[in-house]
Amino acid sequence: MELRKLEPSTDILTFNEFMERAKLLISGMKRRGEKAYYVVFEVLGEKDYQKRVVYEKLTQLLLQSVRVNYDLVGNGGHNRIIVFLSNTGEEGVQIVLQRLAQKVDAEYNLTMNDFVYSIHDVADDFAAFSEAMASWRRGHAAS
Repeated sequence: MELRKLEPSTDILTFNEFMERAKLLISGMKRRGEKAYYVVFEVLGEKDYQKRVVYEKLTQLLLQSVRVNYDLVGNGGHNRIIVFLSNTGEEGVQIVLQRLAQKVDAEYNLTMNDFVYSIHDVADDFAAFSEAMASWRRGHAAS
């Protein structure tokens, strides 16, 4: 039996698949001396239905905002989406966030106030990255 690699309703990576691919990217990044960032998006809202709608729409827009063969979009649990931006600097992160903001502005049922995000530098050590992800999965902010 093959494990699911994508979330059925959103086509983003499952957490396990996200981590497997991130491990490969971090290994290559370390070897080549590249930088990477990850951005954690958290959907806000009081009602579960509202959160689900925002989550699904946000995942669609994030998939449209990142580089298809270079970046990862995964399920972070607790209404969170994790975006791994490989081989980029802070300016590359801002480009992705600007693309997302433009797409959100074009949506009539979504605003930038429906979610929050935080930007983090990816350590060149997978164990450190994995621990940060585990902290997010437990529902706590990574330090």
